[in-house]
Amino acid sequence: MRSLSLSALVALAVAFAATPDTGAQVFSAMRVTRQITEPVQLAQPVGDNDRLFVASNPGRVKIIKNGAVLSQNFLDITADINKAGEGGLLGLAFHPDYMTNGKFYVSFTADTPQGDSVVAQFTVSATNPDVADPGSRVDIFGPLPQTHTGHKAGALQFGPDGMLYFSIGDGGSSGDPDNRAQNLLDPRGKILRFDVDAPFPHVPADNPFVGNPNGLDEIWHYGLRNPYRFSIDPLTGDMFIADVGQSTREEVNYVASTTPAPVNFGWRCMEGDICSGLSGCTCFDLSLTDPVLAYPHSADWGCAVMGGHVYRGSAIPSLYGRYFFGDHCTSKYWSFQIVNGALTDLVQHTAMMQQSGMGFYPSLPTGFGTDNDGELYILDYYGDETFKLVPYLAWSDVGSGLLGSNGVPILNGLGTLEAGTDVTLTVTDVVPAASGTLVIGFSELAAPFKNGILYPNPDILISGLPTGAGSINLTSPWPAAVPSGLELFFQVWTPDAGAIAGFSATNGIMAITP
Repeated sequence: MRSLSLSALVALAVAFAATPDTGAQVFSAMRVTRQITEPVQLAQPVGDNDRLFVASNPGRVKIIKNGAVLSQNFLDITADINKAGEGGLLGLAFHPDYMTNGKFYVSFTADTPQGDSVVAQFTVSATNPDVADPGSRVDIFGPLPQTHTGHKAGALQFGPDGMLYFSIGDGGSSGDPDNRAQNLLDPRGKILRFDVDAPFPHVPADNPFVGNPNGLDEIWHYGLRNPYRFSIDPLTGDMFIADVGQSTREEVNYVASTTPAPVNFGWRCMEGDICSGLSGCTCFDLSLTDPVLAYPHSADWGCAVMGGHVYRGSAIPSLYGRYFFGDHCTSKYWSFQIVNGALTDLVQHTAMMQQSGMGFYPSLPTGFGTDNDGELYILDYYGDETFKLVPYLAWSDVGSGLLGSNGVPILNGLGTLEAGTDVTLTVTDVVPAASGTLVIGFSELAAPFKNGILYPNPDILISGLPTGAGSINLTSPWPAAVPSGLELFFQVWTPDAGAIAGFSATNGIMAITP
């Protein structure tokens, strides 16, 4: 049922503003890697805490194993994909019993003129757990013919009920001219639900249109334009759908696990909280469900909503139970809570994240993901970067990164700044030929020096960085007390014959103590 009157909806559109973060939710975005091209979805199999799997839009699935990206692809289906428009490899999910049966699922647009939509099952290789069997493909949905290259959506996630959910857009073009989102005999513009353990066509017996000739068996919810990303809260089973709007509104839809399917979100008659004005529509119908959040296309908000997960991790207690999302156009981020089915406490985190001491920031987000601990990741498509939300204490490389003047990686590492006097730099990958001196200072001289910034009078010098994996314990040379709010700067000096005085200075790592 529609929960807001027309007057309330108008007030929402003009007056609904996010409260700036005041410090209650203090966290940063730490870069995990920038070695995965055009990442769109991240997943981790239940029971496997050592590996993260990232779907790369051109058609590959890469593995981040113990912090390092494996050179060999887990899966490569680039030859089977048409990446035109909004196509490519779009979704990734692992069977809840993956550690036993080795099955996982991808959604992609096939190598056809308009990129027909496919959901396929693959199985891991019998001989190498870091490689999938390319010949194990079994299509569980599609190929669904498409007539345009846009609005493919394509997210995948298993729910707590063991069912596989798949989002698919209306297929385009502008205004859903074929009214597919409202047509229950067309799968487009919907959330579809599959029982992958049942025989083909994998339809759960309790899907709402099973046995109904007026609707397709696989439909769960409908009335969506381009639900590019959605997520299911693993604790409650509640669903959050970030539906990308057309020209006026972006929306986040919420469905409690106790709400019977199907839910009709109103497109193409409604765009968020306003009437689309398209022909054949009855706007504000009582059978339609309002988004919990609809925001305008503007510099303050954005133009393409990217959801988003409910945070269920432990590293950032103040974020627990909040739905975190962003906008692709403005690179802004927000979170909110659902209380009694309604949005409350909308907070914008953009400024806090930008000024958190990282020196860099995930821009143009195209997806999110969580690991088995409930920690949250942000995927930056155009930067080829994967980030993790971490407490304010974490730190990583900034600017152009820890590169020597010749562009060779020097320190591809992430560290942890602990409370008190214990400070440990964990080195995950140091190129042997570039091993040099770690420089620590309490002030930064903003003077360019080759590919970095120079500290002319460092407070601490530690020579002989470990190569490969290792750690440097900085407790011994550290001051007896580290004041609250102290800014600490780190960089690497490395031998480089082409640099001034035979050394190249990297960009720094910056951290702020609690």
